[in-house]
Parts: sequence; C-alpha cells; structure tokens
Amino acid sequence: MRAILCAVLAAAAIATVSGATWSVKNMNFATIADAISCSSPTECIAPVGVNGEGSFIWLSTDGGNTWNTEQEPMELMFLGAAMQGNTAVVADELSLLYANESTATSMVFANPKKGDWLISSQNVEVFGTGNYGAAGEDVVNQGNGVTISNDGGATWKWHNVSVLKTFARYGAYPSAKTWYISAGEWPENLNPAHDHTYRRLTSRIHIEQYSGTDMRVKTFKDRKGQPSAPGDDGWKAQIVKTTDGGQTWTSQFFDVGNFYFNQIGCTDENHCCAVGEADQSATPGIRFYCTTDGTNWKRVLFMANPDLSALSLRWVPGSTTEGWVGGGSLSSFAFNGFFWHTTDGGQTWTNVSVPLQYPNDIAMPSATVGFAVSFNAEDESSLLSYS
Repeated sequence: MRAILCAVLAAAAIATVSGATWSVKNMNFATIADAISCSSPTECIAPVGVNGEGSFIWLSTDGGNTWNTEQEPMELMFLGAAMQGNTAVVADELSLLYANESTATSMVFANPKKGDWLISSQNVEVFGTGNYGAAGEDVVNQGNGVTISNDGGATWKWHNVSVLKTFARYGAYPSAKTWYISAGEWPENLNPAHDHTYRRLTSRIHIEQYSGTDMRVKTFKDRKGQPSAPGDDGWKAQIVKTTDGGQTWTSQFFDVGNFYFNQIGCTDENHCCAVGEADQSATPGIRFYCTTDGTNWKRVLFMANPDLSALSLRWVPGSTTEGWVGGGSLSSFAFNGFFWHTTDGGQTWTNVSVPLQYPNDIAMPSATVGFAVSFNAEDESSLLSYS
C-alpha cells in the first residue's frame, strides 16, 4: 500500500501555470522539512529532521538535484531559514544559528557572537545586503517582536513591540527601516497538543517529537477538537509596522474572533500581502489581505471553507506584481495542496493544485525557478520544484 501511495503522490502532484510546472522533485526528501531558502537558482539550504538521525541543515549547489547531508546533527528541530550569498541564518525553537564558515559545498553553522539571538521563531527573512530579521518571542526577556542582524547573522538587536496584542509570527522587511510583523493566535481548546508535541506551526499542523530523533508531522484533518495554541483569548490577527527601524511601531490591523495571520511579504515599502486562516471560528476559511499604500489593508480573497489552510507567501524577486501562496485542504477526505498565484500584486489570485502535498514554505530565486518543501499525505516531507 505504501509503495502504491508513493507512486500516486509522485504522479499526481503536478501543477502547471503558463507553461511552467510545480512538480514533485523528491517524494521522500526528509521526515520533516519546515523551511527552504535559495540565494540563486542553484544554491539552496533546507533545514530538516530525519527520524533516527536528528536535525540537519542541508545544502544544494545544483538546483536541488543533490544535497550535502553530512553536517553534524543538531539537537532541536529547525523551523525557519534564510540565505544570501555565502551567509545564512536558521531558527530553531529556542535560538538562531548563522553560517560563520562556508565552502563551495558546505556551510558551517554556529551560535551568533553576541546580541539577542535566543529567540523562539519559525520565520527568518533576509533583506538588503547581509541583513536578517526573525520575528517571534525573546526567550530570555519574554518579549514579543523581532530581532535584527546587520552583519550576516553574527550579532543581533532585539526590538520589543509593545503595540502587539497577540503573538508575532512572521516578518517582512522591504527596506532598511520599514518592517512589518504579522501576528495571531487561536484558542487553546482547539486541536490540543500531546505531551510529545514539539511545535505548533499552525492550529492544525504540529511537529511531534517522541524522542530526540524520532519526529513526525501531525495534521489535524478532521477537526475533532483536540489542544494546540499559543494563546488563551480565542482567535486574533494583527499587523504592525515600523518606519524607523524598530524604534516606534503602529498597529495597522487588528481582528478578534475570526482568524490568525501566517506569513506576510512585501515587494516594496507600500505593497504587501499577508495570509490568514481559521477552521472553527465565527468565519472559518482562508483570507488574503493586501495593502497598496503601506497603511490600509484590504481583503482581496476569502474562501469560506474550514478545511482550507494558507501558510506560506513568497514574491518573485525583482517583480512588483507576481507572487505565490502555499497551502491546501486539510480535509480527511481530500489532503491536497494548492499554490495560489498572482500577477497583479495580489489583487486577484488563481489556484493550481498539487494533490496529496501541502507546500509549507516556498523559495523563488527567480521568476522561472522555484522550490517548495511540503508535508505529504504520509505525514513526511517532499521537495517540489517549479520550472
């Protein structure tokens, strides 16, 4: 049965847009792959977890065809990653690591030299030249906001965001001084965590760790109401912005009772979109919000289906109009992934499917080459490619 399902997965997960195709490049890529980032169409990193072995940061220099998988295993599961040239930063549950040494075929990661890098984050982004941002919670000071590095990840500065009324989840950094944070939470009595739940990526997607090296992805497809949330005040969604490099912040959007935000992304200081979801709220479904003036957020897409989820968002580099959102249907009867595609800056979206795959992170090193890691129907991870 497993062999038959693998064949079906590999054959079915193909989606085409304007001649280019999203397809499965490696069905059994890793046990868990939460993130992927590429500095070019050929060079990418993918932090992964492999059952029985541990967590690793894999590197490919040939467009994802082969990966250097020989790095020393790490103790914690990696949740976010960003890469630029010969620098890179990855996030685990409690801290950040940066590449302090690199060769043509490998990167060596270490703890940053100083600053606020003990951060619980599942999202790292690169901006400008050698600048990185990680949104989340300060493990030491119990703050809520974002930490920034301007030297390739070697040192970090924390920015606490007092206007946040819920948890910082993702960040976007369209310029040196203008940054956005998307935030949110869901009820604690929804999809409760087990004793071995390691991280709740969303209300319905959990990383479970039975021992130091035994991990899996758990998706709650049937919504039977078991726990899982960082918050205790129901559904919340918020977007905050700074224009002075984190000194002051303004709350631009706040909603209670309906959904929470996942990833946010910008093409410039004024043009951004963010994706959100909920499955048992007053208005379940997915929604995309966009701003064209850097201030006012308009809902440009809403699909009132409680099975739908939208997690990742990535703009095509150099484009002010083209972008992708990854997610899918988590129904127990139809575990299918979707790539939503826009060519007009987020005002309208078309949808292509990748059956039995759920793309949870996207890398678009160019307009014609892309990669995604996905949770598949076997609760493991695949590698997808776009070309």
